[in-house]
Amino acid sequence: MTTHRQVVSALLDAGSHDENLVLATVVRITGSSYGGVGARMICHGDGSRVGLVSGGCLESDLAEHAGLVYKTGEARVISYDTRDDDDVPWGLGLGCNGLIEVLLEPLSPQQATDLAGLIDRALVADTPSVIATVIRSSGTETGSARVGAHALFHGGEIRSTADWGSGAELTDANQHVNDALTAGRRGVVRDIGPTEVAFE
Repeated sequence: MTTHRQVVSALLDAGSHDENLVLATVVRITGSSYGGVGARMICHGDGSRVGLVSGGCLESDLAEHAGLVYKTGEARVISYDTRDDDDVPWGLGLGCNGLIEVLLEPLSPQQATDLAGLIDRALVADTPSVIATVIRSSGTETGSARVGAHALFHGGEIRSTADWGSGAELTDANQHVNDALTAGRRGVVRDIGPTEVAFE
């Protein structure tokens, strides 16, 4: 089973067992990275993990941060600069030779189920598709998208999870789909109104 399939299976399992969890997703890379944008790891409340976001050099540290996100329920982006192995303990020469940003987002059982559906649909699509994720938001108005809002763009169709607020950012995100398709596994990050959106 591929890592993406393992993550989808774990998300569905959490949804069916009414379990909260934390999802780690690589959202931006400068330089090289083992997993690429869109690599994911699930962190359960008991400390167990499913999936990988690197060649093994970031997972343990991310799991510690995930524990805090699990307790507070607040998403956060963690940055690692592994371009200088002499200065950074995570560098370990395991393919993590760059600047990597990882979104840690708490997921309720329903959110886990909804996201599993989007990822699964992208995996079975017969043509390239794009997943967009809000990774930062400075919006204070009710209509602003929430960090962790997800959307799938495929064949002119848009499927989204909740938390896109009024939907203004979701509509604008559609304009960046071609950029994401061109970037491939490198992904792109765009500022859209008060939000920062990662595309994979």
